Amino acid sequence: MNNIFNIRRFSNYFMYDLRNAKNNYGLSMVVVGLIPVIMFAFSQTMIWIVGAENVDVVYGVSFRIMSMILATTIVMLTSPVKMYGRITERRYGSDWLLVPASTFEKWLSMVLVTVLVVPVVTVAFLLVSDTFLSLVFQARYGENIFSALDGINIFAFEVVPSELSINLVYPFIISWVSSSLVFTLGAVCFKRAKVAKTILICMVIGVFFSLFFSASINEDSLNLVLENICDYDGPEQIVRMVNNWLNILSFAQIVVVMAGLFFRLKTIKH
Repeated sequence: MNNIFNIRRFSNYFMYDLRNAKNNYGLSMVVVGLIPVIMFAFSQTMIWIVGAENVDVVYGVSFRIMSMILATTIVMLTSPVKMYGRITERRYGSDWLLVPASTFEKWLSMVLVTVLVVPVVTVAFLLVSDTFLSLVFQARYGENIFSALDGINIFAFEVVPSELSINLVYPFIISWVSSSLVFTLGAVCFKRAKVAKTILICMVIGVFFSLFFSASINEDSLNLVLENICDYDGPEQIVRMVNNWLNILSFAQIVVVMAGLFFRLKTIKH
């Protein structure tokens, strides 16, 4: 039997991991999925308190986006700790180490649950809430988000008056994958105050790199960058160049964090 990866063994462990995720975070995810309903109920209550029932309030795309950003941020910060934070506890962590699966299989399952299963389920709950509000309170809430986005291509949003187009979904996905993996790494590294310590470490790293790049840039290097930018024919090429560099940095960060997560799982001992 392959000690690194066996499809049957991985399937059994993945289902076990999903059950644990449901037991540890399922109810919390349902509550987070109701954030659009909660925000709508709160706004309607405030309208009733101030006596502005006759004022037409339009819950447009901005309201939907705000509620979804709030929900996904909460899930991104809290789900890794709830699902995997107990691995650092002696008793639970010892039992987890005895589960018949290789470190690679446990790591792969953790990555899939964190960056794929959790966001898909979260978005599904949010869409159900949005659809419910649009059906039951259509006069107040309006149409569902798909109707609100009718005519808007979120995969190639045109920037007027230039000929640039922006993929609004791609940066959100990359940001989710990167951030959720970072907080998952923090959940299995720190024993207490996992979210706060992870945020603090990220801030320290950000300050360090900012100071490093600031110290590395001098007048000659700045002039060289400006000359290269001037060689481009238009803003499209500049945006493409910046986008390429951002992609490289984002994927490098994801690879480093995933490697750190695997190394941490490999070295956990109780």
